[in-house]
Amino acid sequence: MSHRKLITVMIVLSAFALGTWAQSTSPTPKPTAPDVHKMHGKLFDQRTGRGSLLARATREGDLRVTIFPEVGLLSANANPSPDLAFVQSITCGADAVVIGVQGSSQSFLSENQEWIFTDNSVSVREILKDNAVHPLALGSTIIVARSGGSIDTPDGHNIVVADPGYPQLHLGGTYVLALRYVPSTGQYWQFDHRGGFRIDGKQALSLISKDKHTQEPRFDYDSEALSELVRRYAAECEKKP
Repeated sequence: MSHRKLITVMIVLSAFALGTWAQSTSPTPKPTAPDVHKMHGKLFDQRTGRGSLLARATREGDLRVTIFPEVGLLSANANPSPDLAFVQSITCGADAVVIGVQGSSQSFLSENQEWIFTDNSVSVREILKDNAVHPLALGSTIIVARSGGSIDTPDGHNIVVADPGYPQLHLGGTYVLALRYVPSTGQYWQFDHRGGFRIDGKQALSLISKDKHTQEPRFDYDSEALSELVRRYAAECEKKP
């Protein structure tokens, strides 16, 4: 083999090896928006006994379904202490707790069409507990899936699923949200109805509805005091084996 041909073969092999290495070390592509919504739909794929909401809307027209928690789904914490109700049960159970500003949102049917959830775009303003597996960045935007929402069907009907534990987040509003990480999407969901607060001036007001049917205690805080509690207990949770 001539010297020139040898150089050519070496260049081709080097390029092939480089391409193979790049393919093997390139990060896994993040899910596209439709994939995120589809994967989040599985979080709310619960059997309600109501059947397909789309099929019902076709038969009955516009629908409004209100979801009240069953007794077994209510908080098991009988102690009315705000510290126990939020800090112990929520902070330690969350992968992240953030203060964020609500942006756009869109609602979707769950995979089995028996539930509606909403994906909320939230800008991270403050990190009270960071995600150890996938650290958050200040100013970043995350998608937070929450129960409830409203959709329009292809045949022009409106379906509302109202969940008193997860009232709608308002555009531009500032909220404290305790979240769990969804590895398949790289995003989050509010996993417990007690883990949401609206910042109003110096107060952090629970998002749990005051509706008597929820039978759930509601706790409001001084917003700075709540932030300090979350930070302190988050640090304590990390020390536990």
